[in-house]
Amino acid sequence: MPVKNHKSTGNYAVHVYGIKDGKQQFLKATSFSISAPTMEHMSAGEISSNESFRVELQGVSAVSGVQKVMVPVWSQKDQSDLVWYEAKKAASGTYYADVKLKNHQYNEGTYSIHAYVIDENGIQSFVGGIEKSVSKTAGNYSAEEKGDSWKMTLSDASVPGGIKSIKYAVWSEKNGQDDIVWYESEKKGGSYTAEVKLKNHKSLGTYIVHVYAENKAGKMIILQANTFSVQSPKAGNVEITSKDINKGTFTVKVSGITNSSAVREVLVPVWCAADQSDIKWYTASRQSDGSYEAEVNIKNHKYHAGTYTAHIYFKDITGDMNFEGSTSCEMLFKAGDLSVKDTDGTQKRYQASIKNAEIPGGAKEICFAVWSETGGQDDIVWYTAKNGTANIEIKNHKTAGKYNVHAYAVAPNGDMIFLKGTTFNVDAMPGASSVQASNIDGEKGTFNVKISDILAPAGVSKVEVPVWCAGDQSDIKWYTANKNSDGTYSVDVEVKNHKNHFGTYQVHAYVTMENGIRGFVGATTASISAKNYIAVETIDASTVKVTVYNPNSGNVESVEFPTWSETGGQDDIVWYQGTRNRDGSWSATISADKHQDGGKFITHVYANYQGQKIGIGAVSYNLVSGAAARVNKHVNNIYNQVGRDLNACYWWCVNNLSYQTLPIHVTPPAGYTRDQWYSIMAFEQHRGNCFVYAAAFYQLAKGLGYDAQYVEGQVGMAAGGYGPHGWVIIRMNGASYICDPEAQDEIGRYNFYMQPVGNTVLQYKW
Repeated sequence: MPVKNHKSTGNYAVHVYGIKDGKQQFLKATSFSISAPTMEHMSAGEISSNESFRVELQGVSAVSGVQKVMVPVWSQKDQSDLVWYEAKKAASGTYYADVKLKNHQYNEGTYSIHAYVIDENGIQSFVGGIEKSVSKTAGNYSAEEKGDSWKMTLSDASVPGGIKSIKYAVWSEKNGQDDIVWYESEKKGGSYTAEVKLKNHKSLGTYIVHVYAENKAGKMIILQANTFSVQSPKAGNVEITSKDINKGTFTVKVSGITNSSAVREVLVPVWCAADQSDIKWYTASRQSDGSYEAEVNIKNHKYHAGTYTAHIYFKDITGDMNFEGSTSCEMLFKAGDLSVKDTDGTQKRYQASIKNAEIPGGAKEICFAVWSETGGQDDIVWYTAKNGTANIEIKNHKTAGKYNVHAYAVAPNGDMIFLKGTTFNVDAMPGASSVQASNIDGEKGTFNVKISDILAPAGVSKVEVPVWCAGDQSDIKWYTANKNSDGTYSVDVEVKNHKNHFGTYQVHAYVTMENGIRGFVGATTASISAKNYIAVETIDASTVKVTVYNPNSGNVESVEFPTWSETGGQDDIVWYQGTRNRDGSWSATISADKHQDGGKFITHVYANYQGQKIGIGAVSYNLVSGAAARVNKHVNNIYNQVGRDLNACYWWCVNNLSYQTLPIHVTPPAGYTRDQWYSIMAFEQHRGNCFVYAAAFYQLAKGLGYDAQYVEGQVGMAAGGYGPHGWVIIRMNGASYICDPEAQDEIGRYNFYMQPVGNTVLQYKW
């Protein structure tokens, strides 16, 4: 009976059965025992070259004989690295197996080692087991400061299978591992070194260092967990230096810095406005003594005046920024000293001056606002100072009394800053000892006013004499008096300037001094009665009203006004009959339409009384003829439409007139020249022949002041020969030009405006 068929050792039970007639029958029972293999001793040797260790099994035996010995080895609890090694038999009879660590991923820890014997019956039996500790050597770690970096060193370390590489996992304690960096090491001899750069991390303080060995299987094994500390830089002193208010600058200095090598940069935010709307961040510059300075200029802060606040932040080499202190600097306006003085004692000019003022950033300019108290600020004038001084001209204010002076600085940002105010007085007023009327002449309608012994401390600029006769002053006129050689001032008053009123005139006198202050200096009256006084009142350009007052002392039955134009003598004389007015005066209305010419007119006045024609007097004046007035009215209307432009007037004629055949030439009515009558046809009927076009443009050009000539001549005809034609010649700058609006209307493809004579489209003869 082969035992190998049962694959087990120990006690066996044997039952015997007989079979008869196909039936099985128990006959007898017995038993026997198969002994299990045995082992006397099992051991594990030292690890060789970090690669393997040997397991020895002594005294291995089996009753049926030993077929082979198997040694299973594992280091993981889940036996994931289980390897079965077949032991070899040495000459001494000892079995051994070499366990290779690489077969177990070079794991460290406790290795479990079992032994199994397979006898000649093929039965595998467990004969014993041991454990083997496979461990790492942490080695010796050190950290050394190297300015802005630290040197990490590990020596005398080992791991199962040997070290493939050493890595340092480093992070700052603040905010956990948010700045972890893995540093590769460099092997030198038996040591592994790495340089930890602080700039690779996010903060200073305590750093945590884990040292890992990478074994030959690529597995990371922690060897060390250590720390080192880097002190954050601190500011010893923060102060303001080099303050210059007028330049608008100051320096923020940070000194006494500890661990300055850890400082990447020093940032200085500075502001003046409460809401920090003018904040600017300055980067301070490192000085040779290790301090840092930031130059602050208030131009970077909208030139604000007030208290400037400066905070200090250190950005360390990790990029972490920390507040290190603050300071402040006063950049305030200083009003200075304001003074005003009368430079020459005449109260004409005062000098305002401000000294010792301080303006943060410097002033673009200094201004003085000056006004007299009388009437409020209705006479305020702003004076710009030069070198802090400005001259105040009293004539710009023209008021006596108390004056206010406010000094302002215009800051570089344009803000007006009030510095200081003061006052001064201008109290001198003009006077005169005498205002008299004389030389009263009722026939001429004149009298003289004289002002004597004028007193004017600031000098006399002018003397004004308001004169009126009407109770409501509706006929008032202000006269400017003339200075006489004797120092008096006088003015000639004419009643024609006062609506030809006669009666008692009120006369006042005012003196304006050279400082612009005007004062009342006296008054008088003058009574004047008319005597054969002749007045001319203009009604329009071609009509006047001639009135005689108190003719022949009132001894009058009728009054005649013979009138004629000076041109041609008395060939157009008209005797106008006068009409008596309510006040006893006599008037006649003279119209140029009733005469042949315009220009200078002469009117004589005769009073008829008791059969006698008594000559009262004569007067002359200028009138525009009726024709000219009619033309001028239309010309001005066209100017209002197109403007006072020669080209625009030319095109008005072209675009607003249409051609009409007319007799050549049309005879104008009495009082009109041919060019006047032709232009009236153009302006009022808007049609006519070439002479009408030309006359209209001629009147428009002449009214603009051009040297214009209306021409009635001949022009070359398409069929040959010449025909009558009208055009205008304009002379300017020594040259002559032809303008032909009718040809422009008829032959529009050519330009007939301002054609140089001798270079024209058509052939003109005149």
